[in-house]
Amino acid sequence: MRKISLYIIIILISSCKNDFNQNNGITKDRFLMPSLPGDYVPKGLRKMSILEMKKLSEDIGIPPGIVYKNNKGEVVAKDYYATGPEPRFMQFYANKAGDVEESVVLEMTPEMKAMMFLMRVATLPVDDK
Repeated sequence: MRKISLYIIIILISSCKNDFNQNNGITKDRFLMPSLPGDYVPKGLRKMSILEMKKLSEDIGIPPGIVYKNNKGEVVAKDYYATGPEPRFMQFYANKAGDVEESVVLEMTPEMKAMMFLMRVATLPVDDK
């Protein structure tokens, strides 16, 4: 039984060690919001993680000049995310320089709600007292 536990630990460590982001120690894909099949994805832009978007909103807020689109790729008003019976999620996409160019506004799925909760928990301040 000890051997099996040791093998499982080794497998877990080896599967994770190459996936860590050198900047913040968080795996690259863990905080990327899942896309639904058929949703619009901008070409030539990088999807930002929810941690990147949170940091951006804390530092400067929502950057000006973003083009807002719905899940079909149609341009929508910048307050579109707040309309409707349920809040929507804004997924930012950045260019190679890291500047946000587009935001795709999506209906919240249970997975998105869970990811938002995970992000909130993962970024809670730690009390060192």
